[in-house]
Amino acid sequence: PYKINPDARDRWLGHMGHAVDTLNLPPLQRETLLEYLERAAYAMTNTFED
Repeated sequence: PYKINPDARDRWLGHMGHAVDTLNLPPLQRETLLEYLERAAYAMTNTFED
């Protein structure tokens, strides 16, 4: 029921990236999680309207 446009997606990814950085994960785990979050964010994008 929520509009997720590219701007909202990118802001969410920025917040999630910051949160992941606070976890102090090993590099491979960090990159794996960030890649997953990026795929999820693009999958959640459901409009290109503002």
